[in-house]
Amino acid sequence: MLTSGFKGVGAVLLIILAPLPILGDDLVMKDGRRVPWKSLVDEGESYAVETKDGQKLKVKKAEIERIAFDESLPLTGATFTLDRKRSVSIDLLAKPPLPSEDKSWKAVPGGLLGTTPAGARPAVVFDFGPLPEEYDLSLTLELKEDAGEIAVGIVGGGKQVLYHFDAYGGTKSCLGDVGGANGDTIVGRVFQRAKPRTARFMVRRQALIVQVDEKDFYTWRADWSKVSIPESYAAKAKDRLFLVACGGTWKVSAASVTRPK
Repeated sequence: MLTSGFKGVGAVLLIILAPLPILGDDLVMKDGRRVPWKSLVDEGESYAVETKDGQKLKVKKAEIERIAFDESLPLTGATFTLDRKRSVSIDLLAKPPLPSEDKSWKAVPGGLLGTTPAGARPAVVFDFGPLPEEYDLSLTLELKEDAGEIAVGIVGGGKQVLYHFDAYGGTKSCLGDVGGANGDTIVGRVFQRAKPRTARFMVRRQALIVQVDEKDFYTWRADWSKVSIPESYAAKAKDRLFLVACGGTWKVSAASVTRPK
């Protein structure tokens, strides 16, 4: 259902919702209409939409076929912000991680600590699920010792995928296998020793946005059907969030999932 916060705009809305060619960012409705939008705020079962000419609407997700993006314009985290009043956060550190034979991760005061044994890729799997289709994952991570990589395991479109921080000897960060190759790379080291940073993963049906310390770091117009994960990294629990330490010692001092109510 499409509703407006303005009075006397019925005629205007008929123009807005009439079938249009894709000229920019559009909501493509299941009935064939298109809504050109400037911003979306996730309210659980619906989006609060501001159109490009300033109209404010509510659009039920069930009535949307897909969200079309203008490929010439940048994708930003502000586009997919969850409404705090209509969302709930779950502390992932409130419960012990799922049992594992790997003892490389352990609970310590203030969080979890993971140390990488030689030739191993130890994973810690958070005991939270099932995951919603759209959510935010927030992690406060710190490299405690040595140089190393940490890979964050998320679930998008029902499939596991990894985002690698400080891979390839600390030279770049990237999304794992997408269509058989790494996603776009961000050059340079992200984590320095003894300097915690907060990473936020905004997982949506049509996008993945990674933020570091509340600034957009990586954006992807998602096609979840193309993602895959090597068995050497994959968690046995396919519907859970996880971390893989690939060198160095890492501390997780905060971990949470925010989801629409």
